[in-house]
Formats: sequence, C-alpha cells, structure tokens
Amino acid sequence: MSRAPLLQLVLRSQRGFSLLEVIVVTVIFSILAGIAVSTGFASLQRSRVDAVAMELAGWLNGIHANTTASTFNVAVTCTATFRGAAAYPAASEFTAGMLVFEVDNSADCSPVAANFKIPGNAAGIFLVASPATIKYNLRGNTLVGVATDATSNNMSGLVTNRDIKIFMKNTLMLRCIRINFLLGLTSIGSNSAANGVASDCATSSVGSYANEKF
Repeated sequence: MSRAPLLQLVLRSQRGFSLLEVIVVTVIFSILAGIAVSTGFASLQRSRVDAVAMELAGWLNGIHANTTASTFNVAVTCTATFRGAAAYPAASEFTAGMLVFEVDNSADCSPVAANFKIPGNAAGIFLVASPATIKYNLRGNTLVGVATDATSNNMSGLVTNRDIKIFMKNTLMLRCIRINFLLGLTSIGSNSAANGVASDCATSSVGSYANEKF
C-alpha cells in the first residue's frame, strides 16, 4: 500500500464523530440523567416520609409498652393528644421540629419523650391527619377519639377508617399508621401514588393487622 492511501485512512479514522452523532449521544445521556435524578429524588422523598412514620409508630409503641409494663406504672392510662388544628379526617401542616403529639402523665406514660415532633432533619412539609386523642388503657387496648369499644374502633370494619395519615406535600407519598384495638400495637401501610390524605393505604400494605383496624 502506498503512503498516500495509508495517510488518508489514518486521517479518516481520526475525524471523530459527526455533529449528528454528537447530538444523538447528548440526547441519550440527557434522558438517562433525567431518569436517574427523578428516581433518586423520589427515593429520597420516600425515605423521608418513611422515617417520620416509623418514628411516630415507635413513639406510640413506647407509650403502649408503659401501660402494659409490670413496673411502677402498670396502673396508669395514657392519652396522646394530636396538636394539629384540623379535625380528622382533615390534615394539618407540619415541618421539622414542630409538635405533633403530646402525652399526658409523661413520667409514667412516655418518660423518654413526652411528645412527638417532626424530626429536626426531616426536610419538606408533612400533612398529618389524626383522631384528636389516642388512649391506651390498663389492658393495653387502644381507644381512638371518643370511641369506647372494638366496633367503634373499626375492628369490624363498620365505621370509617381511623388511620393516622402522613402525607408529604408536593409528592405522592402517603403513609398510614394503624393501631390494633386489642393489642395496642402499630402497623404502617403505604400508598406511593396518593392524591393526599383523602387517599387510603392499600390494605395489603398495612401488615399483620390489615383486617383489624382501629
């Protein structure tokens, strides 16, 4: 092969991409980057609302543990009062550090934390809907609002669901905290395609107490 054709071949191989090829590759990378950012942001939002729901459920379980403990506080009843302004099923807005629930007789009912606040590192606005009061009695049963028996607390499904609902504003993320009337234990359900607190969490997502509502 002569030197001239060889030189042409080398130059042709070093021309690089055409403008059209560059544009196509740029568009593809932009689409992939957009998908990655969107997925990552949704995951971050999900983790934030999950964290708030889990911390609240843990706080409520702590109150329940004190009402059933075989220690000095076995004879107490404990009432957690919702501090939102809106009446259930409407929701109140909360941001990091704001008071959501407060328990009476905190020395016996919740000595570690007398109240529940939105975690200080929880970015975003959270819409919380809850019955006015959640009362744990001497047997560890849980009464919600003014209800006094299992039927009124929706064990039989005869009345409107009384889940505590936490919705992260400007997202589709809803979490529902359900308390079993007889056992007093919490279970968390989810709906990641919700329109707000008016939506419900799928029954299958609530866990072991799916058919035993408030």
